[in-house]
Amino acid sequence: MTTGPVLAVSNLKRSFLQGDERIEVLRGVSLNIQPGEIVALLGPSGSGKSTLLQAVGLLEGGFDGSIRICGEEAAKLDAAERTRVRRDALGFIYQFHHLLPDFNALENVVLPQLIAGADTPAAEARAAELLGALGLAGRLRHRPSQLSGGEQQRVAVARALANRPALILADEPTGNLDESTADLVFGEFLRLVRTESGAALVATHNERLARRMDRVLRLHDGQLHDVTGEPVAASEPATAPTELAALDAMVREVHQLRIASDTLSPQELEGRSVTVWSAIEDYVSRQG
Repeated sequence: MTTGPVLAVSNLKRSFLQGDERIEVLRGVSLNIQPGEIVALLGPSGSGKSTLLQAVGLLEGGFDGSIRICGEEAAKLDAAERTRVRRDALGFIYQFHHLLPDFNALENVVLPQLIAGADTPAAEARAAELLGALGLAGRLRHRPSQLSGGEQQRVAVARALANRPALILADEPTGNLDESTADLVFGEFLRLVRTESGAALVATHNERLARRMDRVLRLHDGQLHDVTGEPVAASEPATAPTELAALDAMVREVHQLRIASDTLSPQELEGRSVTVWSAIEDYVSRQG
């Protein structure tokens, strides 16, 4: 059982080259998240929220600083150990559900448990329990294409919680849902995370949803600011230069991924591919 912070980040820095210019995305970010704490990460598009989540999710390298997950220093882990930490200590929820289309809801939640070493009856019981708690007891045998958007995202929530991770990392988990469905799914997410005694770091544009969490952090100019208790502000639209920079960064990432694909391990290639694809989906969704 974790007695210290489930996540401890110290002086985290990340930059990208844009032509001859170096863009500083994270400028010495530090934060701690305690067991049972749910923390909102606010910031406009292009502010670095996804970059921070990729770093603490051990999905990408190239960062300076310290990341400790359940007491383990990320910099000291080899590829297999990083995979173990992602599997056992972390759960991921993205804006798009990323469910396996040929598997039903129950199977999508069972699969990560089997990978972690659970036996099939126990994994199916755990999956049914989680899906039932999310109001999907009657939809266990339905494939993603047979579920509504809200139901798909509920399955993604159950999948993220299946292995009882110490920390959930959620990147705009209700960003693809209409307002009423987003409120409902997010409320169920909060309830279930608290019931499971987990912790979460949730990136969002939605100030109203952010205020439902224990603590609110805003990422601005590469640094974190605690804005818990401050009045709710209107959502900040991304400026055109920020959007262009975000698009340029995605093009560079795709190019770099193609160059590096022959040298990356399967786990690293999968992690970077998911990261790039999620960023592209997020950009396309913002363009309407």
